[in-house]
Amino acid sequence: MSATVSAFGNNRDMDTWDNPPIPPNRWGAPAFVHHYFNDDGREVRLADVGLAKLFERSDSVQNITNQFIADILNNPRSASERAVSDVTNEPRLFAVGNSTLFMRSECNTQECDFNFSIRDRFADPLDINDTVPGETEIGTPYEINHDWSVAREISK
Repeated sequence: MSATVSAFGNNRDMDTWDNPPIPPNRWGAPAFVHHYFNDDGREVRLADVGLAKLFERSDSVQNITNQFIADILNNPRSASERAVSDVTNEPRLFAVGNSTLFMRSECNTQECDFNFSIRDRFADPLDINDTVPGETEIGTPYEINHDWSVAREISK
């Protein structure tokens, strides 16, 4: 087995990873960057790379979704909202650090269904602070997406 050294440290077997899949336990900043520079722009779904629950359970996402659920259950209705989650400092989630979280509720007389999603894009990783106007793409940008839902009974 060979190892490569990158700006992200010693990434064993990065140069021998299949195109895809990168093993789910390997996804984090180095894997997102590797996918950008070495793959064909295929969408990355958080569930497919083992990051769905980590994202859903992060403090930022929990605070936003729990508040939305509580507001809707207080006054059951169908609604749509969006908010920006901040998981920048969560382990392995830097690539979706500030994602727009889309929230939708659909209620009947007994329960509400809540649907959540993010639609993010990994692009221009060499200029994450946007210091160079426009995009300086030297890899292939790709979408990072995730969808999940929960149901809650309406208490009477």
